[in-house]
Amino acid sequence: MKTQSIQVKAGVSFVPQHFSPESSAIVRVLFLCAPETQDGILWITEGWRPARHQRDLHTLGLAFDVRIHNLMGSTQDARVAQARLWVARCRDTHDDPRYQFEIHGATPAQFHIHAEFDQR
Repeated sequence: MKTQSIQVKAGVSFVPQHFSPESSAIVRVLFLCAPETQDGILWITEGWRPARHQRDLHTLGLAFDVRIHNLMGSTQDARVAQARLWVARCRDTHDDPRYQFEIHGATPAQFHIHAEFDQR
């Protein structure tokens, strides 16, 4: 199904910086480049969080995590392949090294897209 909306997972928090032009551009590109999903939704699963490491961009309002488990594909490998293509499209669209898009997660069940704006 064509991705037609953005929803936020229950309990996700944002700080004002998440609505800055730089952070808004992250979400806009994720949405414009999104592949088809099972439910037609781009799910934001994390915005602000307490710092996990020095210079955690989630804490600064410059990063988001996005679900990939609702992407089309009958296997986890197929969904991860769709996520890799999504990340590549986002990178090509921004073409600015300060915008970073990666697949994160220690195990396949935890895989998600992490997107950030790193001013360094």
